[in-house]
Parts: sequence; C-alpha cells; structure tokens
Amino acid sequence: MNNRKIAQLKSIERPSKIKDDIFWDLLSKLLEFDPNKRVTAAEALKHPYFTSQEAKNVISPEQKKEQQKEQEQEKEQEQKKEQKIKYNKYQEKELEQEKEEQQEQKKDQEKEQEKEQQKDQKKELEQEEEQEKEQKKDQEKEQEEEQEKDNNEDNLNEDEELSIALILSLQTQ
Repeated sequence: MNNRKIAQLKSIERPSKIKDDIFWDLLSKLLEFDPNKRVTAAEALKHPYFTSQEAKNVISPEQKKEQQKEQEQEKEQEQKKEQKIKYNKYQEKELEQEKEEQQEQKKDQEKEQEKEQQKDQKKELEQEEEQEKEQKKDQEKEQEEEQEKDNNEDNLNEDEELSIALILSLQTQ
C-alpha cells in the first residue's frame, strides 16, 4: 500500500511544482542581496508568475486596482502620444499649406517682375525707335540742307559762269 500512496502522491501536482521555474526566478529576484539588482514591488507584479493565467485568480483586489490604475495611466499616455501625433500632423499640414502659399506668392511676384521687365523692355525699345526716328529726321534735314547748299552753290556757280560769260561777251563787243 505504501507504494500505491507514493504513486498517488507523485501524480498529484503540488503548488510549488506548478510553474516551478517561474516561481524560483521570481523568488531569486525578490531575495537578491544587491539592492540595485533587486526587483521592486511594481516590477514583481509584472513578473510572469503573477501575469500567467493561473496566477490571475490569486491576485488580491488591491493588486487588481493597482494594475487597473497602471493600465489606465498607460492608456492615457498612449492617448496623449496619439493626440500629439495628430496635432503634429495638423501642424505639418498647416506648414505645408503655408509653404505652398509662399511658393504661389513667389511665383506671382516672379510673374509680376517679368511683366514689369517686359514693359521696361518695350519702353526702351520705343525710346530707341523714337531716337532712331529723330536721328533719321536729323539726317534727312542735314541731307536736305546739304542738297540746298549744293544747289545754292551750283546756282551760284551757274550765276558766276553766266556773269563771267556776260562780262566776256560785253568785253568782246
């Protein structure tokens, strides 16, 4: 009978043998001699020994409340991060819109400058044309004056020739 009892006892799982490695890991971390390496209470609650499916029933109501608070805080932090991301995206959109507007304004200014340059060029061309016309008129006037002088000189020469011819003809008579 003793053998039967021993066999029955061996087949029964004891709490200390359930999650044996996990339990001893937690225990070794809690009993660590070096305080820098020792696990805090909050870290211990996050240990797999407490977070496993079997350990959830063992957690006290106070621990559950603490875990809920921690979860809520984590959710709030995540929401804040999401809001910051959304806000940053909104800011990015605004910045992009401002950049686009600035680019459009620059393009408009460039177009206006080009128009002004074209107007200035047209004015310069008109002024040059007017100057050329005036120069042509002046040249024509000079040519006319020269022709008149030449004609006058020719007339004077003809008159002189006639007068010389008259004088000669009078002398010969």
